[in-house]
Amino acid sequence: MVFRKTVAVGAGVLIALLANIVIVNFVYELGEQVYSLFLLLIAITLFSYDLPRFFNAVFRQVKTQPEIVNPLVSQPLKKLRVLFKGGFLLFFILFGFLTYSSWKSSNYPYPKESGIAHIRGLYNVDEFVLNSDTLAYSLTDSSRWQNVVFESWNTFSIKRKSDIKADLHKPRIIWQADSLRNFENIGNGGREFYRYTFAQVPDGRYQIRAINKRNAIQSFQFELQKSGENVLLLLGKNEQGESLQVKLRKINKEYLLDKGRRKPISIY
Repeated sequence: MVFRKTVAVGAGVLIALLANIVIVNFVYELGEQVYSLFLLLIAITLFSYDLPRFFNAVFRQVKTQPEIVNPLVSQPLKKLRVLFKGGFLLFFILFGFLTYSSWKSSNYPYPKESGIAHIRGLYNVDEFVLNSDTLAYSLTDSSRWQNVVFESWNTFSIKRKSDIKADLHKPRIIWQADSLRNFENIGNGGREFYRYTFAQVPDGRYQIRAINKRNAIQSFQFELQKSGENVLLLLGKNEQGESLQVKLRKINKEYLLDKGRRKPISIY
């Protein structure tokens, strides 16, 4: 797109890419309909100048000569033109490098703050004690947890009998503060997502405070202790002051996105 001789090629590639992006933005209402359509119209405008030659060469299959333009530019302007092109190319390379570095060093779109190390995974709730009352596994008891998922960042989610509906808000693919990043719970129903802070105490346990991402009134304060490689023990209280004793056992589940075909897949 920077050089006159390759503008048609660049514009053609952009049309092929942006046409799909515009359709997706309108169909899924991603919020960038106007901007993506604007870029597509610019690409079409640039390509339209060479459209007759493209049609003759590709569809009519006749010999087609490119349009040769030799603008009359004074010698001082020629030097200035080269300087501007070099500056733009340098800016493009520097901007691309900084953008890539920023992307590699962040966990976007998930929260940047790390969670407790080496506990990421899906856990079945083996034992659940509420106010000294042991509750058996149940699909109908709204108090009894069924399973828990710990992410590699500072988020965990709880599955239990509830009327939690899926969050139908569209994900915002823009920079957001950690407290506003909710990409992991967008579209998920039936689970409660909590953001937590933690501090490790000398005996290897973790003091944790967790707050519901959708309802700040719901919170937990508990101690987490590892018992072996696949077992976590939680001891604490919920927002009502009820005591909780929970034993979690990790389920050795393979995630296809992590495994990939030849190597792990990175979504962003």
